[in-house]
Amino acid sequence: MAIPLRVEKIVRFAEISADWVLIQVSIDWNGKPLLLFEEGRLPFPLTSGEELNHWYQTIPTAHHLVRLDGNKWTAVEVSNNIGVKITSFAQPLGDGWLLIEARGGIGRLCSQDGIHLTTIDLGNAIQDVQTTADGYIWVSYFDEGVFGNGIGTNGLVCFDVEGKDIFRFAEFAETANLPHIDDCYAINVSGNETWLSYYSDFPLVCLSDFKLQTLKEKFGSFSAFAVRGNKLLAPPSYQRRSLIEIDLTDRYEQQLEPIDDQSIPLAPFRVAARGAELFLYTEEALYRVL
Repeated sequence: MAIPLRVEKIVRFAEISADWVLIQVSIDWNGKPLLLFEEGRLPFPLTSGEELNHWYQTIPTAHHLVRLDGNKWTAVEVSNNIGVKITSFAQPLGDGWLLIEARGGIGRLCSQDGIHLTTIDLGNAIQDVQTTADGYIWVSYFDEGVFGNGIGTNGLVCFDVEGKDIFRFAEFAETANLPHIDDCYAINVSGNETWLSYYSDFPLVCLSDFKLQTLKEKFGSFSAFAVRGNKLLAPPSYQRRSLIEIDLTDRYEQQLEPIDDQSIPLAPFRVAARGAELFLYTEEALYRVL
């Protein structure tokens, strides 16, 4: 039986803007939520046909990066004057911003106030991107990248601020006798540690300063996860209605049911996790797991 887990509502998205469409919630290296919105295009249609074709042909006019600064939400507008159709991820990088296309892997480097500076190539079929305060760009790839013919064949790559790869997981895994990545399901980059969970053996791996620190074989499948001391908190893959907490020592697990301040179950939801922080978001609002 699931244990109720109370979550804290952070913001209703309509309070930020009723005209923008939420693309993704991620977390920066300080554990703060970062919201990526696009402007100038309707939400992704639920039906196919002409409506879907029109959506794909419509180019967003701008993207908005919204972050929590103290108790205040601040927004940076990035004009889409170069005509990017689909932006999937956003992260801070140095004093500016990095916006990334999952398909194609082009990263747009922008100034602090959203002015486009240059682009870097991070490889096709990107699953997730997490940057660090010291200028590293960790990029994970899903199966089309792993079984493609570019940098994504490594499953997980660390780039420097100029887009040069400095660590390739596939090469490291071979020397460290780790399972090969077929599809990197989730990463969690915090400080000098990088945790990852991947298909098909589903180990839980922790790298520290590019060296193997932890290997837990056949640990489980997760689309995102937080590491809280000796506990892992995550939604099971392909599950959008509950969380599980797993003891990293004995693998004891319990199911948790997120509930809001009215004791109403929060479902369905998506998850953003990094370090010990885990945020849940629905179509209407963003919540923090305490």
